[in-house]
Amino acid sequence: MKIKYKNRRLLSYLVFGVLWLVMGTLSMIYQPTGWFRYGFFVFGLMYLGQFAFFKTKQYLSIENGVLTKNSFFPKSIELDKVRQLKKHAGNYTLKTEDKKLIINSHIIEEESLKELNQVLDNLGLREV
Repeated sequence: MKIKYKNRRLLSYLVFGVLWLVMGTLSMIYQPTGWFRYGFFVFGLMYLGQFAFFKTKQYLSIENGVLTKNSFFPKSIELDKVRQLKKHAGNYTLKTEDKKLIINSHIIEEESLKELNQVLDNLGLREV
């Protein structure tokens, strides 16, 4: 199961990537010398790379009882080892004996948030 980002967040990565690339193109045309223009392309490619990565991986994955927070350095936590669930100010904090995972619910799509809440409710933990 994938817990998806809000479309607005993904769209912002796409828009910023395109804007940086347009600025890089314009700087190549109007200022053909200088190293600064390459920074625009680097930022544009970074934003487009983030868009592609987050669009395919999405925010969270739940497979075989393991919740994974997808990023360039993913973090995983086994759901059956979760001892504490804390919901505060839009963040969910899951704790085991040796790990801690914080989930930001503000960036999760509404339908996916319902699915996540269902999974967390099935853990049978009291909210702290």
